[in-house]
Amino acid sequence: MDFRVNLTEIKKLFIINKKPMKVSVIIPTFNSEKFIKRAIYSVLIQSYEDFELIIVDDCSTDNTVKIIESFNDDRIKIVKHDVNTGVGVARQTGLKYTTGDFVLFVDSDDYLKDDFIEMCVLLQKQENADIIYTSFSISFPNAFQTLCAGDYLMEKEATLQLYYTNQIKFLTGKLIRRSLCDKIVWSNNRIGEDCQTLYMLMYEADLVRSSSYTGYIHVWRDGSLLANKPQMYVLIGSLYAEIDVIKFLIEKNNKRLLDYQLNNWLVQYRQMKVTEGDIPVEMVDWYNKVIEFRKSSIFDDV
Repeated sequence: MDFRVNLTEIKKLFIINKKPMKVSVIIPTFNSEKFIKRAIYSVLIQSYEDFELIIVDDCSTDNTVKIIESFNDDRIKIVKHDVNTGVGVARQTGLKYTTGDFVLFVDSDDYLKDDFIEMCVLLQKQENADIIYTSFSISFPNAFQTLCAGDYLMEKEATLQLYYTNQIKFLTGKLIRRSLCDKIVWSNNRIGEDCQTLYMLMYEADLVRSSSYTGYIHVWRDGSLLANKPQMYVLIGSLYAEIDVIKFLIEKNNKRLLDYQLNNWLVQYRQMKVTEGDIPVEMVDWYNKVIEFRKSSIFDDV
């Protein structure tokens, strides 16, 4: 079966299946005065109209909140944190206020093409998928790069092939069935939290539809959380996230996927090409644990 995007055929299915589907868009923000207006506007002009926009301000100290409040639109709900917690917790806060069937996470410095939500909904209707996993455009200061997710329909554990083979391990830019969000334990980490959260969501999903359609623009800027950190910090954050995936698979007692994940973790660890003195002692300890666990069937230390 050809899963490439055929907008005409998908719209025919959408016309037949007229059941309404509300989308809850969640934007966590912190000191985003330079770009939050563009992010909000890109949501408000969507061709698909059945949505709500929940913006969670994580204790901004600039004009972010004033800019948000300048939008006179009853589709917008503003939630304010009393303490700065990081983007992962802000997303969890946003989920508490959702009323939609599906959720879409958007970072405050990113933006959408005006047909993004419509395309995601049409793709969801095509196969009644739990997650729509779209391609990405990354906007660098002087260039664009596309990360293509491909056109696939994955069921059950096969959905995780997308996780392992794609570079797109962000929560953003994916349409996610709201009920899935209540089945997992969300991470409170400040970096790398996307990885394990996305993995758990895909593990719980019955059907994931990926698409080569690109309508989410991720903006790479010097002041962003990832760009502002040393590469080693980012790599170690990713490895910590993958440790949470290991713990998750232990709880699920899924030995086959656990073995795959352990090997995947070791590959990432070794690819860092650094001496043990350059990384936290705890990470070295985890390396030794992973090695030992691959030799046994019980991981008592977790």
